[in-house]
Amino acid sequence: MDRRIQVVRGVRRLLGGAATGGFWLLVSLALASPAGATLKQVTVVPAQPTTCDSVTITVEGDTPDPCYEIIGATIRGPELIPCMRPGPCPYRFQIEITVREPNPLLERPCPLVITPYSRSFKVGGLAQGEYLAAARERVVPYAADSSDSVISESFASATFTVQPGLNCTGTGCYLMGFSPDRPGEPVPGALCTVAVPPGGTACLGLTLMNTTHVGGLQTALEVRDPDGGVPADPFVHAVSVDPVGRAAGFHVGWTAEGFRTRIILYSTDGTQIPPGDGPVVRICYAIAPETSPQTFRVLDLATIVANPDGEAIPACPTLVPVPDGYICVSPTSCDVNGDGISDILDVIRLVRCALGNGSDSSSACPDSVAARADCNSDGSIDIRDVVCCVRKILPFMNGTGSPAISPGAPGGNRISWGSVRWINEVEGFATVQIQTGQDWGGTQFLLNPSAAPVRIRGLKLAQANAQDQLEWAIDGSGMAHAIVYTTAAGPGTGHTLLVEVALERIQGTSASGALMLNGVKAGTSSGAPAWITSFNPDLVISQAVVAAPALLGARPNPSRGRSEIGFVLPSDARVVLRVYDVGGRLVRTLVDGPTPAGVHHIPWDGTDSRGRAVTSGIYFSKLEVGDQRRSARFMLLR
Repeated sequence: MDRRIQVVRGVRRLLGGAATGGFWLLVSLALASPAGATLKQVTVVPAQPTTCDSVTITVEGDTPDPCYEIIGATIRGPELIPCMRPGPCPYRFQIEITVREPNPLLERPCPLVITPYSRSFKVGGLAQGEYLAAARERVVPYAADSSDSVISESFASATFTVQPGLNCTGTGCYLMGFSPDRPGEPVPGALCTVAVPPGGTACLGLTLMNTTHVGGLQTALEVRDPDGGVPADPFVHAVSVDPVGRAAGFHVGWTAEGFRTRIILYSTDGTQIPPGDGPVVRICYAIAPETSPQTFRVLDLATIVANPDGEAIPACPTLVPVPDGYICVSPTSCDVNGDGISDILDVIRLVRCALGNGSDSSSACPDSVAARADCNSDGSIDIRDVVCCVRKILPFMNGTGSPAISPGAPGGNRISWGSVRWINEVEGFATVQIQTGQDWGGTQFLLNPSAAPVRIRGLKLAQANAQDQLEWAIDGSGMAHAIVYTTAAGPGTGHTLLVEVALERIQGTSASGALMLNGVKAGTSSGAPAWITSFNPDLVISQAVVAAPALLGARPNPSRGRSEIGFVLPSDARVVLRVYDVGGRLVRTLVDGPTPAGVHHIPWDGTDSRGRAVTSGIYFSKLEVGDQRRSARFMLLR
């Protein structure tokens, strides 16, 4: 049997089966190309760990000859793996081994001798439960600028169960993260920990949440692209590292090697970091002047946190991975009012410029404003510049801080959640209600689903005036950014807007949570800040566990040729999804085979099995899962 299949089946047994107690260990291998290095196994010591033990995970492998070099060995976790089964879900450690090929310019030949290697990771005490240690080995070229290329890969994994220990005290746990250098400062962009222009200095706080006293820690920080692949070198490099907060009085040692910074925080007089949460290290990076606008991701890897006795403290298991740090490099863009921040107030000023004929030096659009408002650099200010700036501002909207709330302010703006309407077990709609003041130019807001058991599928204006416009985008974290503004001339009168938010429940958790409305700002018709007199930030979403397969139907309905047919499975199953015409004739088979649990959206381009476009009319989608059948009607218009 192919060893990759063994890995998949082993992981599926871990995710789908109920825990039976005792200990079981599965090691599964996937071989790489014979020309590269190969992982052999992952082992766990002790073999039958309890909550009293300090656990060590070891990865073993071979290289074709001793000239291959191990240039990276990191571990992350434990992270909770979402699952559909009853009871606790398992945890996962992710191990990355990077092997570099020999230098092709070496004069001495390398003996063709298989060379074993091993790397051990002391993860400390672990909570009771099931764990997966999944390792991946990458073989990369020798050239320093090709570390994002992969010549070959191999995989190995081990699963183990941590049982309750007797007569031992808890060792506590920790979480590492990142925070802005100055807490509470406005940072453009929901994902940005710090924003900086090219040639500037970006400083972040390395945060430590610890439930027990800490005697020291070491970590390696790497700056890469947002996907964690391409290194940031030579655009970003560390220039200073200092202990702060609860680590005051500690010593810090650090070295910078291109995009990687190694840090050791230690004490020589027995000083300890007490339990708490907050920054313990401040690290500053210099951004090269030639850096183009982009986002860099800061990852903490190979972290070891020790108690005052020198014993490892384990990482706290988490349902959601702790966010990495993000450095956003971007010149000030579309800052029409010159306040240093690009937001809804700039959009409103830009609209005034466009309405007042931006090519003229008018009171609404003086030369100083027009010079910053020509987003597309075509020499005139019009609706194209409005759209251009809105699209640039959306990804960098400020998600921190609180709105300017003044309950007693006359003619203020109100924003709140409306009701939630579910159209089936998974899909539904929520409403954001915006009551504008007597002098209103626009409102911006963020919708954050990180604590709710839903994902946001899209936004649209359900009720608005003809001059009202909505622009929105969903970033990589699932957060929705929205700007609503008016193109009407003059202050206008107050009215109500309804923004409909399409939601999809996330399967695998029974917990409720709040969909958060934040990052709210409003402006008057002249672009001045406007008060918000009422603000309801949280919408509690309850999770509904899907007990049986469900067909979600086609969206949109009716469609103009392309649609998406959705269905949800409570567990892995063999699925058949077909489209039939009104006469019961088969038009197209969209799915026929094993399908994992969860929500699925299958596209259909309006063609039959031979690729021919079908005619307008009524069609039926039919879902078959075992002996269960579901069908739904939809219409196609040409």
